[in-house]
Amino acid sequence: MRPDEPQRAGRVSTSYSSTSSGLTAGTAARSSGTATASAGASTSRVTLDDVPDVRGLFSAVLEPVTDLESSSRRLDRRACPCPRASRTHRTRRGRRWSPPCTTSAPPFRSLSILKPPSPDLVPHPLRRFLDIYTPGILPSSLRHHLASKHALAQEEHLFSRSTKATYRNSVISALARLKKRAPARTVDETGTLEDEVARLSKAAEEEKGRLTRKRVAKFVHPVETLRRFDYPVELPPGPGGDHLSEEGNVRKCDRCTAEFTDVAALHSRVPFVATSSLRSSLDTSSSDLPPAVDIVALDCEMIYTTAGMSLARVTVVSATGSTLLDEHVRPPHGVAVLDLNTRFSGVVAADLGKAVLDVPGVRRALAQFVDRETVFVGHGVENDLKALRLVHDKVIDTAILFPHPSGGTWRHSLRNLAKDVLRKFVQTGEGPTVGHSAKEDAVTALELVRWKVKQDAAGRG
Repeated sequence: MRPDEPQRAGRVSTSYSSTSSGLTAGTAARSSGTATASAGASTSRVTLDDVPDVRGLFSAVLEPVTDLESSSRRLDRRACPCPRASRTHRTRRGRRWSPPCTTSAPPFRSLSILKPPSPDLVPHPLRRFLDIYTPGILPSSLRHHLASKHALAQEEHLFSRSTKATYRNSVISALARLKKRAPARTVDETGTLEDEVARLSKAAEEEKGRLTRKRVAKFVHPVETLRRFDYPVELPPGPGGDHLSEEGNVRKCDRCTAEFTDVAALHSRVPFVATSSLRSSLDTSSSDLPPAVDIVALDCEMIYTTAGMSLARVTVVSATGSTLLDEHVRPPHGVAVLDLNTRFSGVVAADLGKAVLDVPGVRRALAQFVDRETVFVGHGVENDLKALRLVHDKVIDTAILFPHPSGGTWRHSLRNLAKDVLRKFVQTGEGPTVGHSAKEDAVTALELVRWKVKQDAAGRG
């Protein structure tokens, strides 16, 4: 009875006469005392003091939940204020039915308190999640919070896909699957059964596209193909670095075909070296170096100098897309910069001012994780190898891997390949100072090779 309601003796006596025997006895005892005190009164009215205090009985009637079915029957008798209570299924006979809502159930509400609930008061779905989320690895508070959240989400999923005839079997099947589930040792391994299926599917898809030396071996281009596409496949004659001056020679610009004269005629050409000798040229013993990686994606940015196209930036990423090397490169001593080619290279004068490595320094850095068996992936890799002065024959060039319909040495642009094959847009920078992202280009080449590996594994190569 609320304090603001009028006191109705008949209503109070009728309401509490239907309670347990102990409650009736307590009411009678209280009522008898009141009746004695007001024996002289002509009219006997029941006041608020006559209503027994039954708050302690609520905790006594909460029996331990031993199975989901008994929990469902008990929850059916409770009024649930949540919106899900109004969502029902219609049976064949037109009756409305709704499974119990666990949102306001005492066992689920008990999870919001700091003290962990007793195992006897935890329903089966929640208990299964608590068993999966390994104690001692996940923090206790986080473990109980995640278990409660995912148990409710699991019940919501089963409810939305079940009818009155199938709900019970769906719950039993879910409990059986949860019992067989492997323990979760990190937060990433938690979630509902549907979350686990999606996670395993994603992992399986990633495994199909995982790039290894064995999987990409069939896509490595033969030496004759590399030679046809103007790759440096053998060391040029002579020691290299001995042609220091071309003063007065007139050359044509590769980009605009305009003639220009090398005014700063002195420059030092960097000699070519083979990747097989990279590690042996280091002062460190080969046994002290880390193992070489199987696959790297390479992209270089070049600028126009008096020595021709010179290396200005090199970016190398692993097969998983992590950056192994990303450095700006200063031009050789005595070489003047003619055009930074910023629109395409993205290199500005400040970048070269901060550069600490030259081409030999970049090759020493590459020797830390590259050897003659490492597969180089990229788009138009022959230009990158020429800029690095490297001779390497384990190459996958996406410009060759996806041949142009015109044949010959015609090539697709990386931007068009990404759009047509991967359904993504790259090299979208606009303006004169944006340039390309070297890492984006290298990762895109990796994704194109990964797509080819998946197609081959599915028999559609």
